[in-house]
Amino acid sequence: MTQLSSFFKALADPTRLRMLNLLMHSPLCVCEMAGMLKLTQPLVSRHLAYLRNSGLVEGSRQGLRINYELNEQHLLIQQIRPFLAEAFRGEAAGQMDLDNLRRDAALQKDEIQ
Repeated sequence: MTQLSSFFKALADPTRLRMLNLLMHSPLCVCEMAGMLKLTQPLVSRHLAYLRNSGLVEGSRQGLRINYELNEQHLLIQQIRPFLAEAFRGEAAGQMDLDNLRRDAALQKDEIQ
């Protein structure tokens, strides 16, 4: 019951839900999420720590950066992911965040070329 309670507590915050929405589409570092969500890096880091401690998110170091992604091995993530994807489609804030993600991806692609 503790794992289930922790899972739903992690989902009970709008900022963490917005972060999960982004991470469902792409691994991101703290600085990228902070820019997309228009939040401070310390606040994003605290929310990521909460998600990581609940087992929903994993981090992997790449040089000086830590990229975060959904823990696809988490059974509850596997089960609720389709629901979350559908729910986020109906949320204006979620769609705006995804627009920011696409815009940032396009800008990075242009910088590489």
